[in-house]
Amino acid sequence: MLLSFLRPRRGNVLVTFIVLALPILKEHVQLEEGGIVVWRYIPLQITFLYAWFGDWRAFLLMVGFSLFVYVVVSAAIKGALALYHWAIED
Repeated sequence: MLLSFLRPRRGNVLVTFIVLALPILKEHVQLEEGGIVVWRYIPLQITFLYAWFGDWRAFLLMVGFSLFVYVVVSAAIKGALALYHWAIED
C-alpha cells in the first residue's frame, strides 16, 4: 500500500514524541522599554494545557500540528530506510 509508512511503529512514534518534546515553538515579545524577550514552548505541553483549559479550537490545531509532525517523521524514516537499502544494494 502506498501509505503503509504511516502505520504506527515503535520508531516512528518514539521519534515523533522526541520531536514534540523539544522546545520548537518560539514567541518574540517586544517590551515597552525596547527589549525583546523570547519564549520557547514545548508542543506536547501546549497541547495538554489547551485541553486542560478547554480551549478546544487551539487544542485541535495542536493535534493537527502533531499529526503533521508524525507524517513528516514517518516519511523521513521511510526515505532514510529506502536510501539505506538502495546504498547497500550496490
